[in-house]
Amino acid sequence: MKLLIVDDEVIIRTGLSTVIPWSEYGYELLRPAASAEEAIGRLESERPDIVLTDIQMTGLNGFDLAREVKRLLPSTEVIILTGYDQFEYARRAITEGVSDYLLKTSRPDEIKSAIGAARERIIMRGESGNRNELREKLIETLVQGGEVDYGTLRQSMRLLPRLRMDTASRYVVCCIGATGWGTENGYGKLLLFAAHNVIDELVDGEAALREDHILLILPLVKGDEGSLAKLEDMLMRIERKLKCKLYAAIGEEVCSLDELKRSIDSAVHTFLYHGLLPDVRMIHTRDVSSRKGSRRVCTPADKEDLHALLLEGDAPALQLWLEGVAEALESDEETTPESYHAYLNAMLQCAEETVHRLLQESGAELPEAVKAQPVPLKLAAEHGREMMVSRVLELMKHYLTASGHHSMPPMNRAIAYIHEHLDEDLSLALVAGRVQLTPHHFSEVFRRETGQTYAEFVAKARVDKAMELLKETDVSFSEISSRVGYGDVEFFSGLFENYTGYTPWEYRRRG
Repeated sequence: MKLLIVDDEVIIRTGLSTVIPWSEYGYELLRPAASAEEAIGRLESERPDIVLTDIQMTGLNGFDLAREVKRLLPSTEVIILTGYDQFEYARRAITEGVSDYLLKTSRPDEIKSAIGAARERIIMRGESGNRNELREKLIETLVQGGEVDYGTLRQSMRLLPRLRMDTASRYVVCCIGATGWGTENGYGKLLLFAAHNVIDELVDGEAALREDHILLILPLVKGDEGSLAKLEDMLMRIERKLKCKLYAAIGEEVCSLDELKRSIDSAVHTFLYHGLLPDVRMIHTRDVSSRKGSRRVCTPADKEDLHALLLEGDAPALQLWLEGVAEALESDEETTPESYHAYLNAMLQCAEETVHRLLQESGAELPEAVKAQPVPLKLAAEHGREMMVSRVLELMKHYLTASGHHSMPPMNRAIAYIHEHLDEDLSLALVAGRVQLTPHHFSEVFRRETGQTYAEFVAKARVDKAMELLKETDVSFSEISSRVGYGDVEFFSGLFENYTGYTPWEYRRRG
């Protein structure tokens, strides 16, 4: 197997050529190249199987060389050797199809190991061009469940040796996800691909790459009870290597390959809990299987708060409230992905109905394009909080635009706020701040436009509300007093009589 070393520093070229006895390990060491340009010129004639190259060189760099190698010799393995431990270098190395990324401070045995791994990959490809495809199909066959026939068993022993069928007493399926490279330019997929490659090489199990996670079948050998602890340690090492965050969902342990479907089904479901438990690296099925689910519908209090916040048009206050609702659900130890999903869609439906009603009252309509579409379970589990906040805020935005809320005169907005918050603090300074006016200016304008002082208006509004509640409900006057913002019942009773000429009891008797 031919090895080509490329570096523009003669001492590095010489050192890499002599520090390891390459011929003793079965490699034909080609004459080292002093530049990427020289190496590219020799590629087609010498056809190296493995290229070990520096990144920073005079002229073209190692990435330029890697790109040409992949274009001219697609099956050749490229290993980058550099003095710079930089994340962007590692990430770009992957995008250019580099097989491995080593520091120049790596020990000879680490370099030899990386070269050896590259050779193994070449040998595997040489034995069967579609070997990886066969492995993937075989893993899918195993996890589909059902009895494993003799032919599948023989193939598994040959193509999936790390299942250790001769010694494993149990198996467990793990779903592994990765974050940290962002999602733009396909970096999310790229990270998952890179993590799969490293896991496939380092972890004692069989891994397959899926759409949004890595599927790992882990054999559990009797007497070796630390397999999952070793896996967590390995994930931490890979995190440091790829500068990312890995998380895993651990399915049920099963006793045979025939039962793998049960393990994968539980792992896939447990994988949904990452959104609820983002700080837990490894979530075990046994730790969440007893959860019964938290609330799935909006309470009357939720609907009342949502209505008030949408009517008020205060986006920051609405966002803060929604964040609090989400936080309460996520911290509830009974919450499941399903109950979280149900509540999210209930909240979106409630927000849409509320906005629709408010727009009808103002003579406008909610555009069809912004109606809240149900959020799928997987999306709700992964990004529930963000989805709830962004969609409800979008509904508020359309309500404010369509209803002309922002063009409403300040005093009209102040009066609307007063009527919606009669049970709360309604100090002049607070309400003036709500409509972006100084207290002094607000007081003068309010008296001029309403014909009343601010204090008179608020007191009258509270008495009017109390009159309404006395007529329409059987609620006690002490409760009514609290609902309109007065804790002192006797004081409010006197105020009520001054305004109406009746005591609360007499007013209710009059019907």
